[in-house]
Amino acid sequence: MKRILSFVLIALIVALSGVAYGATSTSTLDVRTTIIPTCSVSTTPVYFGVHDGSTPVYANGDVTVTCASGTGYRIALDAGQAMFIFRSVTNVLGNGISYFLFKDGSWNDQWGDSDFTNTYPLGSSLADTGSGSAQPHTVEVDPNGWTVLGLN
Repeated sequence: MKRILSFVLIALIVALSGVAYGATSTSTLDVRTTIIPTCSVSTTPVYFGVHDGSTPVYANGDVTVTCASGTGYRIALDAGQAMFIFRSVTNVLGNGISYFLFKDGSWNDQWGDSDFTNTYPLGSSLADTGSGSAQPHTVEVDPNGWTVLGLN
């Protein structure tokens, strides 16, 4: 009988004992950062090549900007070594060419800085927004819009 009583007692203890669970609690952890917008700029030069000045020469280059997505930027090209309203490339003897820089092949919209320092008032800057990838912006020279200087 002792054996049966022990068995019943053990069965009763197992039946009455339960699994203990801990309480669950949740909370929110905010994680924040401030990303400083950065941009990088690279250029491909406008190269006229070697020529005698007797025929029009087409030349182009670009300004490539890489900015974080959504970051606004503006490109302005100043007068450089402009003579009056003409940009120019000359040698030490004064021989060279004068030219205009355009934003595209239509040759209607000149690069400049009239909305900034105004060293070249015939053209304006270009505003754009970064995409996170490199964005090239063309710089073109109208092959019929340049003039030979000097030829000494």
